[in-house]
Parts: sequence; C-alpha cells; structure tokens
Amino acid sequence: MVGKRVTVLHAFIKKTQQTPDLELKLARKRLKELILADLRYKSVPHVHKSFLAKARARKGFREAYDALELEYQVAGQMFRARSRAGLTQDAVAERMGTTKSAISRLESAGKHAPSLATLKRYASAVGCELQVKLVRQRQKAT
Repeated sequence: MVGKRVTVLHAFIKKTQQTPDLELKLARKRLKELILADLRYKSVPHVHKSFLAKARARKGFREAYDALELEYQVAGQMFRARSRAGLTQDAVAERMGTTKSAISRLESAGKHAPSLATLKRYASAVGCELQVKLVRQRQKAT
C-alpha cells in the first residue's frame, strides 16, 4: 500500500506453499523502483491568483491573510529579489553563512519575523540594499 492505494508490483501463479526467491526478488526490485520514482522531483504548477481566489472562500481566511499583509509583502519582495539575482535558496544561504532552511523560513510569511540585521544581510546577498520607511497612515473615512 502506498498512501491509500494498492500497488501491484508483481503477479505470478503460485504452485507451491513457498514463494520462490526469484519472484520475491523481482517484487522487491519493483518496489524499490516505485519508491525512487516517487522521490524524484516533480514540478507542480502554482498559480498564486487562483490559489488565493479559492482560499478567500474559506471562513476566516481573509482576516488572517489581511493581518499578515506586511509580512507577505516583505516575503514577496525577498523572493522576487532572489529570483532577479538568479539565485537559489542554497546560494543565498552560502552567501549569508547560514542554511537553506533558514532562508526558507525568511521567505515565508507569518511564522518568522527577521531582524533588520538579517534583512540587510539577505539584501546584500541578493545584490540589493535594504530601505525602510515609515509612511503616515491614511485617515479612514467615517
């Protein structure tokens, strides 16, 4: 069983009580091939706009998403800067002297709030400079 499906690896007509070693060996070989095939990278297309459209229909999503708007903007800018530089997360991690998983956390919104020092190092690693500005809030219409 792989997940919730049954996978037939090998079929043969059994003529004795004992399963022949060659039949078991062939089934094990095919199982190994199946596992390796599942481990290979398979690109999954992701269309962010359609993902958001579906997600917004879920109860509570809009409020949670809006509460993290700034974090999503920063994460998006980081990803775009890295893409423009033609760098992988591994390459940025090497330039910053950290790990790929740390870069992955930096580029994800909501769970991790990086320090300004870390953002400066990231910006430098992707060939950018960090700019921060405070903008006066717009007055809400009443």
